[in-house]
Amino acid sequence: MNNVLGIINLHHNYVFGELSRKRTLATMSLLGRYYFIDFPLSNFTNSGINTIEILVKEKPSSLFKHLNLGAKEWAVNTKTGGINLMYNQIIDDRDSKNSDLSNMIENKLFIENKDVDYVVIAPCHVIGNIDYRKIVESHKQSGNEISIVYTKTKEKEKYKGLDKIIQRDGVIESIKIDDNEDCVILEIFVINKDKLLELLNYAKHLDKETSLKELIYYFAKKEKMNLYNLEEFVRCFRSLNNYIEYSIELLDKDKLALLFNKKGTIYTRTYDEMPTRYGAYADVSNCLIANGCIINGTITNSIIGRGVEIEKGAIVSNSIIYSRAKIKSGSYVEGSIVEKDVIIDENDQRKGNINKPIYIS
Repeated sequence: MNNVLGIINLHHNYVFGELSRKRTLATMSLLGRYYFIDFPLSNFTNSGINTIEILVKEKPSSLFKHLNLGAKEWAVNTKTGGINLMYNQIIDDRDSKNSDLSNMIENKLFIENKDVDYVVIAPCHVIGNIDYRKIVESHKQSGNEISIVYTKTKEKEKYKGLDKIIQRDGVIESIKIDDNEDCVILEIFVINKDKLLELLNYAKHLDKETSLKELIYYFAKKEKMNLYNLEEFVRCFRSLNNYIEYSIELLDKDKLALLFNKKGTIYTRTYDEMPTRYGAYADVSNCLIANGCIINGTITNSIIGRGVEIEKGAIVSNSIIYSRAKIKSGSYVEGSIVEKDVIIDENDQRKGNINKPIYIS
């Protein structure tokens, strides 16, 4: 799809406590070896979208390090496209006026100069294995200038507080937070390039705090838009509780198979590390463990990042351990998120739960 520009929107204001103080959601670890941004990037490239812009709100250094902008890990054809960052240098990172719309207005020239007809805008907090070819084709066939992607779910409790579409015969009646509705907006949009430029020109006269989705919702009251029901498995990560709950949920092999299906590989930056070593006292069940670890303790229902050491007699349960952490002998860690390079001392007891995890740094 050489006539499509993909934009990954990192301007969403979901807070993950101390975990997001040093990094953006885009570079938070997921399932031990991936970053969140690996999923929308891989979905774009698997769908043939090779021209990709990333709307960066804040903390760009970890993103630069992960991407290295070489793009080889994500199979981007740099002869026909590439990965670039769009960053608003005029407005301070922490300023509420640093919205996705103000970022795109500041970098509008980059969009204007792209030889494309359509723009797909996707967030980083929606994790799934998404085929954008079907979504773009639906958009083309509809004849509408804007498409809104939603998912219809029976798991309403997982989507509380998110925007819902109330529709009749495929026409939007309203968009609002309504926990009784089951059509959840995923903040994925397909827009004709000319229409997006029109929206950006219109937005110059609005409050700079206005977001892209707010502008689209406003126009949804005035114009007919295409609605696309995404049937693939997705999860929306919006809080620290979501983060550990959905991560542990993905230890279920059936759920994991829905995410890592045959439709498309999820790419990430590779590291040359030795395989994980399991000692004589290792006891592991229902876990995802990355390369380079040394395991001699007991681990259940947990996700272990690269280069972690679990000593003999240590117990880890229902937790996420970031890379190069060390859990010493006799310690007990449950319902916790352990930051990079942290050492849990001998016989230390750290106990949270999935509904109220504790963060250890």
